[in-house]
Amino acid sequence: MDNPLRRELPQGIVVLTAGTRLDSTNAADFKKRFQAEAGRVVLDMSALEFIDSMGLGALVIALKTILAKGGDIRLASLPPEVRSLVELTRLDKIFDIHETVDTAVASYA
Repeated sequence: MDNPLRRELPQGIVVLTAGTRLDSTNAADFKKRFQAEAGRVVLDMSALEFIDSMGLGALVIALKTILAKGGDIRLASLPPEVRSLVELTRLDKIFDIHETVDTAVASYA
């Protein structure tokens, strides 16, 4: 995940914007990024072009890390290919997925 952008909303929700790739070359950095987060997180995946098994594993570990701190992660704006892979691997059963960042943020209300 090339340098995710981070913005904190007034509601105490953090929006992280994923880079173009989440794979074996950057999965470790991605997991580390979530060690610093706590609370309510929305991961904007609109720019993500490629994700492999290491990237999918990093998503699960990030979720476990946040859940252990009493928070949660919402995934937003998944490109069709990425969404298909998430559904094929049944990760849509453990992640709360939204069409847009706005709907993901609103779901925390």
